[in-house]
Amino acid sequence: MNRMIINITEDLSMASNIQELLNQEFKTVGNWMQEGILEDLQIKEAENGIVMTLNTIDETKAKELLASYPLYKYFKKVEFKV
Repeated sequence: MNRMIINITEDLSMASNIQELLNQEFKTVGNWMQEGILEDLQIKEAENGIVMTLNTIDETKAKELLASYPLYKYFKKVEFKV
């Protein structure tokens, strides 16, 4: 199975409604896991970000999904690895 690893660095310091955004994030992550899109999500403490592993998805589709992610506008850097 093809997997895509997405390494995301984010800056949440400007998020005034962080608790609401995190609640939305948990819902989105749960939906993606239930649909079989998201295999794994890890929080990076040192760099303020996350690492996602997506199943059988190309970079174009991954970018579309990320654009719908509740914390997307706080992403500083996104790296895709197949």
